[in-house]
Amino acid sequence: MSFPEGRKIDGLQGARVRIQPARICELEFRVRYPADFQTGLHGKQFGLGGGAAYTGGLGAEAAKKGDGWSVRLQFDAHGNDITNQLYVYHADMKGKYGEDLGTRNQQLRLKRGKWHRITLRVTMQSAPDKADGRVEVLLDGKRGIDLKGVHFVAGDKGRVIDTLLLESFCGGYGATPGKNQHVMFDDIRWDCKTTSDK
Repeated sequence: MSFPEGRKIDGLQGARVRIQPARICELEFRVRYPADFQTGLHGKQFGLGGGAAYTGGLGAEAAKKGDGWSVRLQFDAHGNDITNQLYVYHADMKGKYGEDLGTRNQQLRLKRGKWHRITLRVTMQSAPDKADGRVEVLLDGKRGIDLKGVHFVAGDKGRVIDTLLLESFCGGYGATPGKNQHVMFDDIRWDCKTTSDK
């Protein structure tokens, strides 16, 4: 995916793909940031969602309506590596934008110029009033993030995993691309189940 020179967010690329509603879903893909990927760039990449699948600063709606959620990975380009962390819209939000829900100390560290495999696994909460959802992220087969106790939605509407968020963009805070940039994705797959039994 390309991030055009001088543009942020309006360079959004990708698709939202509706899938069969599930209670547990695993999205896996390979990602490679080039060795010369610009330091200071920040943005969002692939994830999962359900119901209204709120993103784009709609945190107040996610909290008020309680009928949709999303979990994506956020990237930040540093001098030596690229970090990925959680970026979640959920029913208990206090602000407009996605939250890391206390997982900032569980950031993934990816090497520039190297292919990495990311596995994002979401387990939906068992009932509308239960904060027992879970998000796990594996980097190259090793668990890097494990978030328990998530209250994704406040009602039965949206209490499913039914959307692949195959979008990526450079934006939010961070630098504006000083030249055309790109991130490579490959081997995208998903495996979803209608029950939470593993």
